[in-house]
Amino acid sequence: MSVVDDHLALSILSGRQVRHWPDGAPWIPWGFHFRLVRAVLDMRLQGRLSSGIDERVLRLVVAPPADMLRVIDPRNLTATAARLMTLYPLSLVGAELLSAGIVLGTPVHVGHGNVGRSWPEVAEAEGIDLHIEPANPTD
Repeated sequence: MSVVDDHLALSILSGRQVRHWPDGAPWIPWGFHFRLVRAVLDMRLQGRLSSGIDERVLRLVVAPPADMLRVIDPRNLTATAARLMTLYPLSLVGAELLSAGIVLGTPVHVGHGNVGRSWPEVAEAEGIDLHIEPANPTD
């Protein structure tokens, strides 16, 4: 099992991600899934997540097949995410992402441009296996 952020999830669902997840489909925290769905549904946005999405990828983002990407129930992460936010300068999505690594005992993979300022330090302090992936997922 591995946990990914919204940028890596979009790469996976778009077929651009070449990394093979040896232990099955990666998981995404609900907050990052929400952020991804909102970005691709809001036609006013023109960001890294929302640019150039075709209808097939849009459908996959909204309802990812379990063999490609699984969404984590946030209730299982709430207490740990709240604890992290009391100790470190984290946003809700950052705390949820990092808490997934703790609660699920699995590596967390984040796209290079998506890493919060304090995430590496929090990961080190909390024993989270944080992997910062290159900007180009095929690297």
